Amino acid sequence: MAPAAGRVRSVRILTRGYAPVSPDSTTYQPVPGERWLRTVDACPKWFGAEGRTRRDDGALVVLDVPGDGSSHERGE
Repeated sequence: MAPAAGRVRSVRILTRGYAPVSPDSTTYQPVPGERWLRTVDACPKWFGAEGRTRRDDGALVVLDVPGDGSSHERGE
């Protein structure tokens, strides 16, 4: 991605649901369709597991880019 600079309008955290790959497995995979965005005041420095069934996986940042005349969303 190209670098972007601007005023931060909002930050939302992506949380995804996870389930074991099989009933006896200790390996988890994302569950299709189980994604949530929640608005936060600041982006966390680290993303960690909330448990085995849900995990914060990233951030979506909305920027006002000077001179562009529009807002841009950028997820990491």
